[in-house]
Amino acid sequence: LAAGPVRIDVVPGDADAGKTQLKRDDEVCPSRKQCGSDVVADESIHFTAVARDAFGNERDASSGVMELRVPDQAPTVLTDMGDGSYRGTLALRRANVYTIDAVLNSEPLFNSPFDLAIIAAPLQPSASVVR
Repeated sequence: LAAGPVRIDVVPGDADAGKTQLKRDDEVCPSRKQCGSDVVADESIHFTAVARDAFGNERDASSGVMELRVPDQAPTVLTDMGDGSYRGTLALRRANVYTIDAVLNSEPLFNSPFDLAIIAAPLQPSASVVR
């Protein structure tokens, strides 16, 4: 252009659940594999996600409803931080390997579903009963 450089601002497109990854404890959950290390029953597990568009650009605005779905439990709705990111906490009470579905506007995230192993809490003699 004869007038010199032109500034072009590129803004992210609509959220694409398939490009959005859920993270736990500063670790990306591998696609369709276990998400990080084992967790003790009833411990709080903190999750964060940043919505991305179809080209992988981070969104900078609210993108809808993000949920963690665990069989036989009500969905855990992650808090929309209003800047494209979501945060939430999940606590599972029983030792088991859970398959968790993470969805944005009912569409699965990139790394969903994933398995999360919950191990039994240590024995507490004061809470034990001899029969």
